[in-house]
Amino acid sequence: MADPERPATTDEYLARVSAGLCLPEPYAGDVRDELAAHLADATAALIEEGLTQEQAEREAIARLGSPEVLANGLRRAQQTRRRLLAGAGGGVWAAAGHGIGGTILGYGLLMTVTLVIAVLGAALNRFIRLDWSLDPSVPYQAWTTALAAGAMSVGAFLGARRAVKATATRSLRSVREVGPWWALGGAIVLGIWVLFILRMPLGWPAVGAELLIPVSFAAGATIMIERPGPRIRMRHILLAAVVGFVLPVIVLFGASAQGETTQGAVEGPYASVEEMWRAQGFDLMGRRPPDDVAGAFRDVGYSADDGLVTPFVEVAPAIDLVGWHDLRFEAWRRSSGDISPDPNFPMPFATAPAELVGTRLQATLRVDRTPGVSFYSLVLTGVGPDGTRYVLSGPSGGQTAFVGTIWEWFAAQ
Repeated sequence: MADPERPATTDEYLARVSAGLCLPEPYAGDVRDELAAHLADATAALIEEGLTQEQAEREAIARLGSPEVLANGLRRAQQTRRRLLAGAGGGVWAAAGHGIGGTILGYGLLMTVTLVIAVLGAALNRFIRLDWSLDPSVPYQAWTTALAAGAMSVGAFLGARRAVKATATRSLRSVREVGPWWALGGAIVLGIWVLFILRMPLGWPAVGAELLIPVSFAAGATIMIERPGPRIRMRHILLAAVVGFVLPVIVLFGASAQGETTQGAVEGPYASVEEMWRAQGFDLMGRRPPDDVAGAFRDVGYSADDGLVTPFVEVAPAIDLVGWHDLRFEAWRRSSGDISPDPNFPMPFATAPAELVGTRLQATLRVDRTPGVSFYSLVLTGVGPDGTRYVLSGPSGGQTAFVGTIWEWFAAQ
């Protein structure tokens, strides 16, 4: 009686061996062809010995043993450690190349979408007064980071797909077997990079876009990985570079040539200087000083470099600061329209004591470590003899953004 578990024909045997090989083409096909030729030769030899065609075929199959065991042995013989290491190296190289090309391609695509949305938003705002303005609490630098991170997500997705296919081809493994390992390793490496190493101007859109990079890599290494992916060619990169880098310059140049300047705030008239002071919201920072004291603080300016701001105020030599103390420079949040402080934040987000250097009061403040600050006002304040804090000089405006890693951004919330 025939064994129901044993294949009865050569085709059945080869099918079961092929199912257990798990080798990519054309290697799996080569193994099948060699095995089919071996079975044909063995069957012909047995027929010459007097067996029938069916008996010879069964005997040739029986001599090879279990198709699963044979497939496992053939697969192990092909999938050596050396080929695995070569596949890993080839995958890294492929991921880097397609990752860079995919990032350029993604930047061009996202820039095109951004420009289309901007034009559509301007048209809707003009005809139906629909405001498509970006969140004013997010610095423009953070939107730039979000755009760059979105482009890198496209590069991560395409780079992961190419890495999996390159590793599978060189190591003679299937993409289903290789893909999860690439997804896990790439997500961990890129996750550590975006969380703890990558320092960029951040806001909530930038944080979300950066966190999408490792997710995109894992998705590219696993989702529909058996389907052939797009191949990035030089003409695609050149087209994306033209769209992503040249077209925005032309559009911005045209917009600046045709744009109009508008004032965001309405001034006065005010009955008194004190009324103007209160109307502008400056009383949140301190009271207006007496005229003789205010006139003693002359030239005002500041320098900014890498998130550090160094304001200075020239002080008249004849000024008598006896009784004045706790002189300090303060940085206050403000809206984009004017230099008035934001009434939702009653305290400065950065302060530094003022030091007298010659005839100049100066200090150094770091203004890029507070999330949510886009615009700020610098003032010099001091506590007078009456115990009241006065604004001695300023305000003067500036623009900033939180710069750091995602981990630092969350820690500073």
